[in-house]
Amino acid sequence: MSIKPIFSVNCTSSATRLRACCVRARLPFAVAALLLSAQVQAVLPTPASLVMTGELAAAPTTTADISQSPMPQTDGTLPSQNSEAEQLLATWRQQVQAHSLAEHTTWRRLLYFLDDKKSLFNKDASKSLIDSPAFFLSTDGQHDAGAELDALLVALAEQMVAAPPESKPSSDAQSAICRFPARTHWLTQRLGIDSSSLQADCPELTEWMAMLNPEQLSIMFAEEYLDNPISAFAHTLLRIDSPISAADPSQIHHAYALNDTVDGDPDDAFAVYAIKATSGGYNNRIEIDPYPEKLAKYLKDDERDAWTYQLDLTPAEVQQIILHVWETKDLEIPYYFTTDNCASEILRLIDVVRPEQDLLSQLPYVVIPSDV
Repeated sequence: MSIKPIFSVNCTSSATRLRACCVRARLPFAVAALLLSAQVQAVLPTPASLVMTGELAAAPTTTADISQSPMPQTDGTLPSQNSEAEQLLATWRQQVQAHSLAEHTTWRRLLYFLDDKKSLFNKDASKSLIDSPAFFLSTDGQHDAGAELDALLVALAEQMVAAPPESKPSSDAQSAICRFPARTHWLTQRLGIDSSSLQADCPELTEWMAMLNPEQLSIMFAEEYLDNPISAFAHTLLRIDSPISAADPSQIHHAYALNDTVDGDPDDAFAVYAIKATSGGYNNRIEIDPYPEKLAKYLKDDERDAWTYQLDLTPAEVQQIILHVWETKDLEIPYYFTTDNCASEILRLIDVVRPEQDLLSQLPYVVIPSDV
């Protein structure tokens, strides 16, 4: 910005007069500069307040940028919690850089960066399969796993230095911790963050987890059902056992079924239904129902045989899978009958907690339940 003087000075006489005139001419500029500087300092936000807005999450686009970004320095006039958040962020970003967490397979899978590239339609390592802004904290989250990780770091730092629960609203349902508990759990475990220091009240999540009470997972396989073309290649779903039903099979009414199916329009003609189901014209739908009801449908209504295979997962891995389902259960994800279906989704969920096995990539392009 330039400032034009509103006066004129004649500096054409002797050298002495010339110097005096020019000194006088420069004085208004100096005064204006001082006033302008004071105004800028008054209206510009401090670096610490920029950190706490959450906008910092979108700034570092790579893990290297995250670690190399200098942390703002305070002069002692900012609130102490801002300074504490800055220190937390600085430490966490160094750990993220040291362990390359933004590129970690599990982190990318939690964000639906599916790197196997088997599907011609919707699996692309360069971006997340999910295009809903609600699934990301960063505006660049769909295309940048590092930006999304940093945004979560900022959210966790804010939450950790927040006011005590008694002075907060009764519910933090929209906080990052409540919206993305699987991501939060994985990141806090990796960084050694004490989860008890993250103050958040998540009543809906708490109620949902208490209802399912997940302890053990099994795959239920229902044989082919030719009366329904969608089930002509059989069907798989996950059985969620509570500690009670896991310990005593007769307590099956304490178990739930997690079913990934096509959200198709029953009024569509069969040819239209089939085309949409195979080309991503429908979304998938996550159904969670009492397991006895789902089993009775296959055994009694459809007269189909069914088998159950217990998965060798730890209770902690089971919990993490169910928390990830919480994050994704309401998303609109295209359903592909041959590649992204009830069978592939089960393997994808296992791959989230067992990244070294990479089960989904071991199957051919077309995934059918019997292969799983």
